[in-house]
Amino acid sequence: MKLPKHSLALVLLTPCWAGGANPADTAEIRAPSIRGQLRWWLRTLFPNTNAHEVILGSAVDSNVRASAVSLLVRDVKARLRKLNLEDYTGRKGNEALQQAEAYFLWPLRPTRQSPQKRGVLIAPEDQSYASFTLEWTWLPPFAGMASTWQPKFEQALKAWSLLGTLGTRATRGYGSVWDPSWQFSSPADFSRALEFLPGDIHVRLLDGQFLHARDALAAAAKWFRSLRLGTSRYGGNPSKWGRNDHDVALGKGGHKQVVYRPALGLPLVQRFQGGPVVETRLSTSPTPDRYPSPVHVKVVIIGGRCRIAILIFDRHLLSDGTMLEVGKRKIPVSLELVDHIRNTGLKIH
Repeated sequence: MKLPKHSLALVLLTPCWAGGANPADTAEIRAPSIRGQLRWWLRTLFPNTNAHEVILGSAVDSNVRASAVSLLVRDVKARLRKLNLEDYTGRKGNEALQQAEAYFLWPLRPTRQSPQKRGVLIAPEDQSYASFTLEWTWLPPFAGMASTWQPKFEQALKAWSLLGTLGTRATRGYGSVWDPSWQFSSPADFSRALEFLPGDIHVRLLDGQFLHARDALAAAAKWFRSLRLGTSRYGGNPSKWGRNDHDVALGKGGHKQVVYRPALGLPLVQRFQGGPVVETRLSTSPTPDRYPSPVHVKVVIIGGRCRIAILIFDRHLLSDGTMLEVGKRKIPVSLELVDHIRNTGLKIH
């Protein structure tokens, strides 16, 4: 039985750090990586169903199920580079660290132990963006399911093409995928395209319009850093949230204090000059617990210009008042900073 093939041409608006098993030397757009992104969106869009397992299969515990959909990546047009932060910014040492994007690309800072180079995909010299085509087919044994589950799969694909990313630092806007057939002339057009999203996903559009996607990323990094900045030592004015958290980590203040920045993701490590290294954890486990950021950055195109969309996923937030280990102290987390972000910029959804 021959089933129809579906395809979608996509571009990468921003550099994609998709290194896979050997990130220092390679970067590639792989079907398994995209499968993981679509699985995430299926869980996010349809939380009370097992759509992600029915459509894309499962290998968890005894719940083994084959994927009903075959994914294929073809027609990749991109340049592979091997870069660290200094290569990427064209600056050395502290100058590289002062570049706006350095705040998002901290894993690429060279150290004494490693140059920290990573494979990255960027646009071909004769193109504005890297591009590829995603092809998918319902496999014959599952053909009877297509009419029921295809709409959900297509919604996940639509969400990913509008708001999704790929690769390392994806939650900070790198690897921003985009369907070039989208032609939004205004934020209102973009908002209408997102009406299918559940109400617990918030999308805000920051001020600023940019010719180049990297300029949008730089602006996003400056904005995000301004919220978390805790000291004026390296320039800039500390936010009230950052200043509070900085002092808490040093053991200052009363027992009723709260922290704000951990709500944006963990692990969080603070290194004080001539002082301690303070880790913020969800528990007393040997390593800092990982809590993926519920606030995502995405570069989009509206009116022919690159814009910064901020996504907040309520379902992925820590509960207000969750107790954290800040060094040796137990401090509750507040969602005040997240609430501030939720009311920043123009409401899209």
